[in-house]
Amino acid sequence: MNKHLELTPTKGLSEAQWQELRRSFSLRGMIGGSDAGALLGLDGKYRSPITLYYDALGLSGKEVKMNEVMLHGKLLEGHIANLWQYWSGDSNGMVLNFHEGVKVRSCREYKYIAVNPRYPHLFANIDRLITKHPTWGKTKGVLEIKTIRSSVSDMYTLGVPPKYMVQCQEYMMVYDLPYAEIAYLKDGSSVNVLTFESDKELQQRIEDAAAGHSYRVTSAIAEMERFNEQHGFLTEDDARKIAMEYEPEADGLISTEGFFSDRHQSLQNTLEIMGSDTHYGWGRKYKEFDAAAKEAEEQKLLYRTKLQQFMQKNGANSIVFPDDAGTVNWRKIFKVNI
Repeated sequence: MNKHLELTPTKGLSEAQWQELRRSFSLRGMIGGSDAGALLGLDGKYRSPITLYYDALGLSGKEVKMNEVMLHGKLLEGHIANLWQYWSGDSNGMVLNFHEGVKVRSCREYKYIAVNPRYPHLFANIDRLITKHPTWGKTKGVLEIKTIRSSVSDMYTLGVPPKYMVQCQEYMMVYDLPYAEIAYLKDGSSVNVLTFESDKELQQRIEDAAAGHSYRVTSAIAEMERFNEQHGFLTEDDARKIAMEYEPEADGLISTEGFFSDRHQSLQNTLEIMGSDTHYGWGRKYKEFDAAAKEAEEQKLLYRTKLQQFMQKNGANSIVFPDDAGTVNWRKIFKVNI
């Protein structure tokens, strides 16, 4: 682990103090591990590069508060970390090791926010630091702990959203560690553990995206400070106008569309503007894809019901195709893997 890490203690902080400390890093244009997936567009239903940008500036209109889901996850963290110590590859082995008191892994809490001078746009606050591992020996690694519902887990081949893997890659970058593990509890009753090695290509993507985010945030803040010095005040409308000049390009993510819609509804006046050939082209593309999407949804539903009819007639909940060509699974959700 890098000996030159800049560490800020978090032990003993209240939730409000922790959020304020984290915000101080965001205001510097820095990205934490839980932000990395959104920065790469992998958390589009909830967050995007644009909403992340406005969150950093405090202009999103959303306040981060502990909710019940987050509370349960926090309270279960120690429980999951304890069970992880007995994990030897499957749940049966974990249960056996637990009853026999055989720990095959170990970890410890690491109550710091870490910054690596090599990656000045990133910061990390890990759940646990792995200190002993059956494969990696005493080589340290990152342990990330999650709770998840089966309805969400079943949507992904590995059982967890890709944004969690990106989060681990960001942590490995900051700490200069070669591997990370995700220990997750599904539906409060099933533990699983995933191991990931450092992925330099993905880490470079994170760093590049973080550098762009940092430039936008710090540039907007500097412009706001100059405006305030010149005029002696800075209204929220002034801040928003400045922020728009540096915001990321539209990305087609659900959270971005929702953010724009909310912001548009706050407009007090109606205004008609002249569009260029470029904007006309965007309008044409929208209409073309809108028509294609409607047709695609109809065709998608047709073949979904054909497959469902075939499965029901045979009393099956899965189809397996020859030569490992793929599968269709229909349990709580309908999923085609081809």
